[in-house]
Amino acid sequence: MSHSHDPEVLLNQVALAWSAEVEATPARLRDTVAEIVDEHAAAVAHGFYDHMLSHANTQAFLSHELVKERLHREMQRWLRALFPPAGAQQAQAQVAHQVAVGAVHARIKLPVEFMSLGAHVLSRDLVAALSGRLSANASAPRCRSGRSAV
Repeated sequence: MSHSHDPEVLLNQVALAWSAEVEATPARLRDTVAEIVDEHAAAVAHGFYDHMLSHANTQAFLSHELVKERLHREMQRWLRALFPPAGAQQAQAQVAHQVAVGAVHARIKLPVEFMSLGAHVLSRDLVAALSGRLSANASAPRCRSGRSAV
């Protein structure tokens, strides 16, 4: 079996796989997640950078000024792009952006431990936001159709 090392081939394969996963997810769920991420993007970015800046070893890679001037806004943009509403999926562009972000992290030699910590913080905060919405919807008054009245 031949394995291609052509980056374009790999990016296309990743984009196709990403698109297939997104398309397999119901549009209503994608829209709900996109809405929740949009509502909470600023708070998630704030929590992420607060947590990362609290670690002494991250000071070589992050500063309060850099976060305030650029990274906080970029994190929000990235989160919204990662979870677009149904019909707004652009897998090829998103994969290319992921590669560019990864290249920046590699260029500055960001330790994998920080990447893992960051992924944990983001997933924890996004799950909390999603859980909060689901809990609120589960306890909301219901109409005869079974849909939430709020």
